[in-house]
Amino acid sequence: MNLTKVKSYFGFAVKSGSAVFGTDNILQKKPKAVFIGDDLSENAQKKLAHLCEQYELCLVKLNKDDIKNITSSEDVKAFGIKDKNLADAMISCLD
Repeated sequence: MNLTKVKSYFGFAVKSGSAVFGTDNILQKKPKAVFIGDDLSENAQKKLAHLCEQYELCLVKLNKDDIKNITSSEDVKAFGIKDKNLADAMISCLD
């Protein structure tokens, strides 16, 4: 897992407007990949898992420290990436 590259790609996504924050925004925007922290509420996790299953999106579960490191914020518990290429690049770095 290369969090440094993921953080860089996340920065590109934020600058290009491809990042979506929060469960409600993710449910509305339907990004290509969804990243959730393990501290996200169980209800929100179920909603996002259902969304990802319904639209065949990639769901990535990370621990809260990895989410905090990637986003440089303690408040973010879930985010989505709308750009397919950035989402694929981030996922490949996590494998």
